[in-house]
Amino acid sequence: MITTKAPSLPGQPHWPVVVQLIGTSVTLEWTAPSSDGEISSYMISYGVPGTDIAKYSEARYDGQTTSCTLTKLKPKTKYHFATPGKGLL
Repeated sequence: MITTKAPSLPGQPHWPVVVQLIGTSVTLEWTAPSSDGEISSYMISYGVPGTDIAKYSEARYDGQTTSCTLTKLKPKTKYHFATPGKGLL
């Protein structure tokens, strides 16, 4: 007889940080959470302040990735970046 263990959920990643802004592209980096759970992917949501967060664009990245570059953003526009469980940045 064996007893199975429920899979552990990973913690939340640390806030993404803007490391480069060139024209209409932004590069973000974040630190993976320290946890026992395995991360299969990260999701970054982004949109214009005042827009319903449910209408934000989303980008998914492999769980081994801790940076991304978002391209084709609107020029001279402010953006909020959000990760699930962390809220807006």
